[in-house]
Amino acid sequence: MIELVNDDHPILAAVMPTATDELNLEALSKDMFLLMWSSGGIGMAAPQVGLAVRMFVMGPQSGPNFVCINPEIVEHGPDVMNLEGCLSFSWFVVKYQEARVGACSISYAQWGNS
Repeated sequence: MIELVNDDHPILAAVMPTATDELNLEALSKDMFLLMWSSGGIGMAAPQVGLAVRMFVMGPQSGPNFVCINPEIVEHGPDVMNLEGCLSFSWFVVKYQEARVGACSISYAQWGNS
């Protein structure tokens, strides 16, 4: 069973390696969705459950839902200071006002990076 890591866990500040099909990403994504929804979230990255893999899930329980594998920021707008609404920590962070992301789906179909 997966669990959220504490806000001081070093994995939350690390650069994640590329996800490969050697991992059972389908089962992992299902577990992540269940934990995320039971915690009141709408997005969760694999490092938040202690897994060093570049992947996140997002979406409300009512759908639509997305599994994003090996995401990359393709284009972004200006930086803004905002209160982070994260399940792992809650403080002010600098992030992009908007971003376009390319990633793969659970079947490794590319999207969003054209």
